[in-house]
Amino acid sequence: MRPPVRLLKPREAPSLRNSKNALYVCSNCRYDASLLPSSTQHNHQSRRYASGNTPFTEKLRRRIWGTDNPPGLEDPYGGEGVIASEWAKRKAQYMGKRELEQQKEEGEEQIPAEEEDHEYEDGENLIPEDFNPATTAHDLPRMGHLSQWSDFPPTEGDIYQPFVSLKKASDSAQFRSAAKSVAIELSILQELKKPLSLACDVPRHDESIWQMIKKCQISEGSLKFPDNKEKKTLLFVFNQLGETPEAQTEAAAAEATEQPEAEAEATVDTTEQLEAEAVAEPEEPRGIVDAVYSYALKATRPPKHEGYLDFSLADPAVKFAFFKRYSQITGHHMQDICAYKAKTVGDVIAHVERIYLRPKKLAPELRKINIPKNVAVYSKRYTKGQQDRENGRAKLVEAALRERGLLRREQEDKSSRFSL
Repeated sequence: MRPPVRLLKPREAPSLRNSKNALYVCSNCRYDASLLPSSTQHNHQSRRYASGNTPFTEKLRRRIWGTDNPPGLEDPYGGEGVIASEWAKRKAQYMGKRELEQQKEEGEEQIPAEEEDHEYEDGENLIPEDFNPATTAHDLPRMGHLSQWSDFPPTEGDIYQPFVSLKKASDSAQFRSAAKSVAIELSILQELKKPLSLACDVPRHDESIWQMIKKCQISEGSLKFPDNKEKKTLLFVFNQLGETPEAQTEAAAAEATEQPEAEAEATVDTTEQLEAEAVAEPEEPRGIVDAVYSYALKATRPPKHEGYLDFSLADPAVKFAFFKRYSQITGHHMQDICAYKAKTVGDVIAHVERIYLRPKKLAPELRKINIPKNVAVYSKRYTKGQQDRENGRAKLVEAALRERGLLRREQEDKSSRFSL
């Protein structure tokens, strides 16, 4: 291997071209071992080595300033970093605390001489009289968490109840029935002067309550109940929303004391029954679909009275509550353009029916219309061969073709156009 030129003496470097075995010395010994010319022999000085533990960053700083005593702190760019110094301080504090704790523990572990000298007799204050040693691990208390999560009963947080119904509305009657029920619920809450957002607290009303809501109507922006009895029932049920059971019982007790004694017995029984139905804890749903569901999705016909279509959504609070409850019942997300442009419930129904309704086939719809008897409606293309088979001319056509030799027996299969 060729030795590097920097390790050779200046006069030995050219000789490398002529001789492969040229001698060389290392750069550290070259200054002392090499023979210098006589002119520079008196000025020769040995190599100076760095003395002391001055770090490289401090040397560089001194060279930049041009002096051995530059201004500022000593070696500000070297030494241990901020993190290392901070860690050293914390370590020193920690070690100091550990020493104090060890001293305290040593002081607590010192037992009085009286206790050290006391010797317990066999069985004294160690095992109670009624103690029975266990022979198996059955019925022994567990120490620590030794079981799996599946061994514990489900809690309230483990039950998932979606906000939006998993069963989505797919028919015009379902969309319209849901819109009418939401408009009536918001009207009742407005009459009771309660927050409109409470309508979403009850995902599914009882079937009897739903039938009462179904009978109500909205005419010219006002709510109309079928009779006074159902009005009181609906107002009582919706008045329970947003109240704690304690407040409900106190309100019922106050109303009972104000009534006369003759009517108190009859009314108390009725109010207690209604309270028990409204305040009682609901049973856990059997499935996720039952958790959020509305009887509006079972409707087969749209509501006859269409006064709910004029229900105003000009108020932003009413519009927000309507879309929130309507999405919860129908299971569909309402688009922003619909929420922005809708002024009444009729605008929402028009948008929903245009976007979410499934396209209908023309033939079934035309069959529902009273059309003349000589007009036939088919769902597929009606060919000439189908017409010949229906009119009975297919056999005559086949016989004529066979006589002329245009149709053979082996061609009469299922793929033939005139096969019967």
